[in-house]
Amino acid sequence: MIQYSRLKPSKDLASLKHEIKLLKQLLEKQIKTVYFLYKIGLRNLNKVLRLIFYQRSIAFAFLFPYLCEVLPKTFKAVVKSILDLKFNDLPGKILEILKDPLESDRLPIFMIKLIATLNALNPLLLKALLPYVKGKHIQFVSTFLAGVIASLLNFPFFQDVKISQDRFYTFDWTLILIVKAFDTVVTSLASRDSTYFPIPSEYMDVLLAIVSSYLITNSWYFHPEKLNPSYVSWVNKMSVVDREVVEGMRYLNDGSLQYNPQDSEKGSPCHQDHFINYAIKNNKNPELGDLSKHEKLPCEVLHQFRTKSCRKNAMIAFVKQFKRTFKFYAYINLFMYIVVKRFRGNIINILKKTIRSSLFISSLTTIQWCFICFIRNNHPIWKNQKFWDIFSAKIGAAFAGFGILFEYPQRRNDLLIFVTPKALGTFFNMEPTTLNKTLEVIGFSLSFATLVAFARSNPKRLRGLVGKGLSYMVK
Repeated sequence: MIQYSRLKPSKDLASLKHEIKLLKQLLEKQIKTVYFLYKIGLRNLNKVLRLIFYQRSIAFAFLFPYLCEVLPKTFKAVVKSILDLKFNDLPGKILEILKDPLESDRLPIFMIKLIATLNALNPLLLKALLPYVKGKHIQFVSTFLAGVIASLLNFPFFQDVKISQDRFYTFDWTLILIVKAFDTVVTSLASRDSTYFPIPSEYMDVLLAIVSSYLITNSWYFHPEKLNPSYVSWVNKMSVVDREVVEGMRYLNDGSLQYNPQDSEKGSPCHQDHFINYAIKNNKNPELGDLSKHEKLPCEVLHQFRTKSCRKNAMIAFVKQFKRTFKFYAYINLFMYIVVKRFRGNIINILKKTIRSSLFISSLTTIQWCFICFIRNNHPIWKNQKFWDIFSAKIGAAFAGFGILFEYPQRRNDLLIFVTPKALGTFFNMEPTTLNKTLEVIGFSLSFATLVAFARSNPKRLRGLVGKGLSYMVK
């Protein structure tokens, strides 16, 4: 017993050392395993980050809206400082301009989130759809679904922020995407089977210009609440038609101004003196604007008292608007030539583009006023004068769309991508109700997904500079 008790501690000690050695080996293996898994995870994380963020699409999705916001403001700030000979606060202004688009609620950051989510979802959906979608369509379908999900995840927050600042910001962008997506789908189908779309694309552009011109001009005359207030302000600024003349036509249309108003207990219409006051303002005989004494308002009043001749009025309007629009387009084209192209290109071609774009805008007003005066003075005897006054403005608004023929055929689609959404917006209620916001989210998601799907699977289907720029940006 004595020997046994003496031997037991030695055996326990050896066993303890052996267990410690095993634990040490096990701990070393666990540390190596954790380190190995860490390296694998880090390597995969690096691949994931590269797949999502280190792509050209992310860089261009940020740079394009960033430069569009920064460059014009910087150019204006520098020019203003040079003209005022004040340079002390210029660095601070430029720094503020550079920092401003980096806020979380601005378009460049939203575009980064949108494209990053798209890049993350695209390969996952590609693998998930592989057993179900075969051939060349899988890239289109996976990108389309990724675009829809990315939009649904990111757009509602951006929409809520922007609506609190400007109701029309996301609404206008959504309409632009919808029009471009529709144009891409229609032209793609037409290229596959022309029997369903027998009209060539160049004729479709002219037809679209006529419809858009009618909807926008008609709304500007008679229903300005259907247009973005900033756009109405821009049209007022670019137009050579006096706003009081436009208001008079609007009052005539809604009945608050009438020819030979009948006496009643309620009195005369509330704006019956509109053209009388307009004549007094221009130091003319008030009777010229008195509709109770005229079967037809004298064209001289609608000509803003510039001339009694309808032909001279059309020519004066054309020359005035051409000068105004020439300055506008000259500024834009020179900015592109100096800042973007850096003096590369033919200055003669830039001058031609400026002239043709100015002819397009100035012809809109000229064509409309030719129709207004011709119809008002040569209409059939049926219907009253009020009908022909309003009808002439509407017909003139439609035919003014033929002015797009002054533009180069390849530039018409780029021009329409900014005009047609304004026309489309006249059909929608712009109040930010829950239903309207939801419809806007759906419209943005589907149209954005359609465009990025075409851009990544078949970029040739995207027409115009806008289409080419989008396909290059999200590729």
